[in-house]
Amino acid sequence: MKAAVFEAPHKLVIKEVPEPVPGDNEVIVKVHSCGVCATDVHTLEGEFISKEPYPLIPGHELSGEVVQTGKNVKDFKLGDKVAADPIIPCGECYYCKRNQQNHCENFEALGTTVPGGFAELVSVPAKNLHKFNNVSFEEAALAEPLACVIYGHQRARVNFGDDVLIFGAGPLGLLHLQLARHAGAARVMVCDLKESKLELAKELGAHQVINAGKENINDLLELVPHGFDMVIDATGVAKVVEDTVPFIKRTGKLMVFGVCPQKSTIKVNPYDIYRRDIEIIGVFALNKTLGKSLKLIDNGVINTKKIISDRMTLDQFGRALEMLKNGKAEGKIQINPQL
Repeated sequence: MKAAVFEAPHKLVIKEVPEPVPGDNEVIVKVHSCGVCATDVHTLEGEFISKEPYPLIPGHELSGEVVQTGKNVKDFKLGDKVAADPIIPCGECYYCKRNQQNHCENFEALGTTVPGGFAELVSVPAKNLHKFNNVSFEEAALAEPLACVIYGHQRARVNFGDDVLIFGAGPLGLLHLQLARHAGAARVMVCDLKESKLELAKELGAHQVINAGKENINDLLELVPHGFDMVIDATGVAKVVEDTVPFIKRTGKLMVFGVCPQKSTIKVNPYDIYRRDIEIIGVFALNKTLGKSLKLIDNGVINTKKIISDRMTLDQFGRALEMLKNGKAEGKIQINPQL
């Protein structure tokens, strides 16, 4: 079968590899859609969240159909439409026993440490798969990013009537926007540098948008003079994270969701955190939230179709990574290995 392979840092090849064989408790999924993520860029550049994985078939935002099952698999049949939770926890370590599987000390994940979805076929533990019926494979492939957003909102809950400010109107920022609105936020405002992204944010329910490249972002404090109950960084830019603090209301929360470079730093006044009772909350990946995510998508509660901007073939994967790295992606780029 054809697959994209990271053979070493900065070395991507598209080539033929052996087809996977399912273990007794595994399912072979024919991949119809796999989202391109900043994590894929970091992995290609030699930045890992776990052990060095090379050679690796990347891809952790995937959906497809069941084409083969292991002998112990009972809950899936050929042709089932499924999306995959990429995290494969050991179930035995300190964090797994605390139900914090995303911090598993023996962390494994599809497309991060074991073969993932940028291939025609992928082997997935049956317990990691969730079925859907009503949406396209492309829409369902956004279940993994939305599951990460849901995990973030479980850690830093939006309360009814809250004012929320989101930095970044990329795919994840737009998922945060929709989820915050459904969670009961009274006002959700979105800041970005691209007018096209802000227009989509308005279409998806933003009450106010601001182009930080053209407007004074401090004007938001005239609309919300006490600041925001929750500020979410969905940019992964350290300077943006640093600049969010003045917008946080007393007793408010900052959700650090975007993935900043590993060696980046920010300056925050600890007295300011103390005096204003600010909570700073990190969000790493997802944790048993993909089932909820897929249900929200499959029932039309969260719109993922409008977030998809580009549909490409496996041979175009390198171009997709470059677009994402250089800020040229207007929305979520998805790869269909069957094309």
